[in-house]
Amino acid sequence: MYSVVISQIAQDQIETLYDYIARDNVGQADLVVQKVYGFFDYLRIFPKMWKPITSHYREFVETKYRYRVIYTCNDAPQRIEIVSILKYQDFIARD
Repeated sequence: MYSVVISQIAQDQIETLYDYIARDNVGQADLVVQKVYGFFDYLRIFPKMWKPITSHYREFVETKYRYRVIYTCNDAPQRIEIVSILKYQDFIARD
């Protein structure tokens, strides 16, 4: 099983995501952050299941809760680094 390391940038982005949602609904913010960390647990088991976006990075997009996780996956040692977590509207193309 892979270990998961969360970068400081990603930790800060989780807090920002929480604060953004909590302005309207603290319960929903709690749920979304719980889902983010739940995804990390799933990622330990299936690290290569999600889409590669470059030769080094992969992404998982959660449209229901509106966030995107960018991560790296190394086989030796079996380690995943969560690089970035973005709010959905931060990566949607705007007119």
